[in-house]
Amino acid sequence: MNTSGASAVIEWDGLNFDASELNEVVRSRLRRKRYESGTIDKLLATCPTDIPFINFGGGIGVVDCFQNRRMDHPNQHVSVEGNPNGCRINATNRKINDAKYTIINKALAYTAKVRFFIPDHTTQLIMDGAADSRFADKGTKGEFIEVPGTTLSDLIEEFGFEKCAICIDAEGAEFGFIENEIKLISKRCSWLLIEWHYEDDDVEMMERTDKCKRLLKSHFGFDAQNSSSRFSIFYGRPTFKYRLFDLRRKIRAWLS
Repeated sequence: MNTSGASAVIEWDGLNFDASELNEVVRSRLRRKRYESGTIDKLLATCPTDIPFINFGGGIGVVDCFQNRRMDHPNQHVSVEGNPNGCRINATNRKINDAKYTIINKALAYTAKVRFFIPDHTTQLIMDGAADSRFADKGTKGEFIEVPGTTLSDLIEEFGFEKCAICIDAEGAEFGFIENEIKLISKRCSWLLIEWHYEDDDVEMMERTDKCKRLLKSHFGFDAQNSSSRFSIFYGRPTFKYRLFDLRRKIRAWLS
């Protein structure tokens, strides 16, 4: 869905986003500052800026652009996205906003390659996708393609991050991430934001979500105040730097 004109670029709090390939539903969310707003609000309120950042499910780069401009070292930022259409739009938004992060067109998965569903350009989900059939099962138009898989272990090895903050909005891949890499997550992750994906009537997936939450709580501090049924924030065992960051955050909140 290509259009031209001034409306093709949408401004949001000093950042600009290319909307030329988005339909009006998604454009409206961007104009009203509602696109991924739950993630963005929690990230801006709680995520450290002095450690590397990994975003699983980077989409069109809105979350990435917000985080990258506030980072102490913006080149220590990786955005992982399985949808090549999302990666292309993300690259445009990165350039528009002079951001410094790396975009990787891979899916969070524990196989070398994964069958990844790409929604058709006529749907509002053009920037989405999933390493399962959740969209196809709902009748969404699109196709399956094969993309490489990647893991936290792969990224740690490639980029050499000792500690990092992780945001994951990966359409169900969060479960395998926790179940397969909890030891590495607990060792390397200082801050973790997860958006949980399950249907309200899917008892099995709700139980799996609860199990993953309990597993994370056994390794991390849990931020109950800033979490909800769909979003969870966890902190690693606090370092001195993090305690200073948290103190500054609490002071800003008290003064505001």
